[in-house]
Amino acid sequence: MNSFLCICFQIPEALSSLVNLRTLDLGENRMTEVTNKEVSGLANLYGLRLAGNRLTKISGEMFTNNTNLHVLNLAHNRITAIEQEAVKNLKNLRALRLDNNQLKDMNGLVSSLKNLKWLNVSTNNLQWFDFAFIPKSLEWLDIHNNRIDKIGNYYHLSTDFSLQTLDMSFNSVRLIEEKTFLTGLRHIYLNNNKITALNGSVFSQLGNLSRVELQGNEMTHLDIQSLTTAKTGTNMLIF
Repeated sequence: MNSFLCICFQIPEALSSLVNLRTLDLGENRMTEVTNKEVSGLANLYGLRLAGNRLTKISGEMFTNNTNLHVLNLAHNRITAIEQEAVKNLKNLRALRLDNNQLKDMNGLVSSLKNLKWLNVSTNNLQWFDFAFIPKSLEWLDIHNNRIDKIGNYYHLSTDFSLQTLDMSFNSVRLIEEKTFLTGLRHIYLNNNKITALNGSVFSQLGNLSRVELQGNEMTHLDIQSLTTAKTGTNMLIF
């Protein structure tokens, strides 16, 4: 049996003209750049996987003609910057993987994606986070293994969000304050941070909460009142 090995440094020209192509996987190659010219002909593309390459930047015009994309995987690259225009027009995007890159900021990056359900931006260099960064449609967010020291909620956002699972483990969070979290959350992972205390009834408004992980932190005492939820008034947390 003949074998064929393709080590791509750019998207092959033969692929870029396949207008009816629905799924394209070019992962684990050696591409350092992908341009709008290379993907502009793939107007019907539903899923694109570029994981495991050597991409360092996603330019603003890259996906201008790929508005049908539902799944985009850019994980395991060397991306330090993604221009906001690059994803602004991806109105149909449901799932986005940016994990294992070198991003320092996600402010404004995905907030306009009104159909986004699943976002993985773990194992980057993010230093801060606020719930204003995410669209209300998002249901699952993995942001573990970054450098975040505070869970921000500057605008006191609470209801009308779809987020159910938040993984912020393996960061540098020190303090969890009252009214920090969105009320619809069901699963919160805060293990392996630097949390020393839980202030007040931090989970009291989270009526659907069923799991919280807090192991591997720096707490020396615990106020039992901080472990109650609005739905039952009893401890529903798992450590």
